[in-house]
Amino acid sequence: MEGKIIKVNRHRGYGFIRTESEEVYFFHHSDLMIDIDIIKEGDFVEFRLDYGPRGLVNVSITLATSIKIINY
Repeated sequence: MEGKIIKVNRHRGYGFIRTESEEVYFFHHSDLMIDIDIIKEGDFVEFRLDYGPRGLVNVSITLATSIKIINY
């Protein structure tokens, strides 16, 4: 999946990703394949969803490798 970082709280180690279909997903710094200090609001990312003990969770979040014009 692809999305855009809409909020990052580096101090607490979490943030939110919005997809093109307007779905918003929470992420924890442990889901990132890069350091949380590298990402910023507005960055496009690629991620995968998987099922955890509490439902869907983000895994393997990376910066997007291709540029796609998305209006969201």
